[in-house]
Amino acid sequence: WTNIDYHNNFYDKDRHFINIEYDLMKIEKLPIESNSAEIVYISHVLEHISDSAAHNILSECYRILKPNGLLRIVQPDIDCYYNAYKRGDQVFFGKYPKNLSSKLWEEKWFGVPMDVLEQASIEDMFLLYCFRSLSPIVTDNHIKINSAEFKRLINKNYIHAINYFSSLCSFNYDHPEYHINWFNKDKLTSFLRSAKFEDVILSAYGKSVSPILRNTDLFDTTVPEVSLYVEAIK
Repeated sequence: WTNIDYHNNFYDKDRHFINIEYDLMKIEKLPIESNSAEIVYISHVLEHISDSAAHNILSECYRILKPNGLLRIVQPDIDCYYNAYKRGDQVFFGKYPKNLSSKLWEEKWFGVPMDVLEQASIEDMFLLYCFRSLSPIVTDNHIKINSAEFKRLINKNYIHAINYFSSLCSFNYDHPEYHINWFNKDKLTSFLRSAKFEDVILSAYGKSVSPILRNTDLFDTTVPEVSLYVEAIK
């Protein structure tokens, strides 16, 4: 495997794993030859970058893959969060995390003090997960969506609402961990088609067409309970 990533302060512990440093937001070609890769694996990346950057990296994946090469994308599924919001599922959003897991018994969670989290609305928590800078319980951005505005927008038109939320977010090199974009099956499939992939497959946890990628000790390790799994063959 050749590991492609971008070194920054937030992900400093991963620096020694990087073989190629590549800034997705610069929208440049990958420094890899065309038709040279057998498999490309992307996990929980696209939600951190703009649509234009996502289009670029998927097109680059198509370019570098060999014919019949495989791209596997593991991605937070915005529909999981929306469906949980619609049913008022407080546990899904971890609104009371210290009651659920001893691992979360900390003074802060998601960088937010526990007492603030306990007072947060479910709308605040949705934004904290999906469009973090817009959540009223995060203090490092002046644009906030309060609960009343969130309800008005999401109840009027779900897709229009999340597109609007995403439009208010921008990539911040000081916070590369923030989610600024959203994907579900339909949007990701559309982006893959735009990147020239014709054979797009809805997959699942540990169910890749590639035997290598079915090893869940090494792959699909990031929050499978909210992840979307899609594969595309060149």
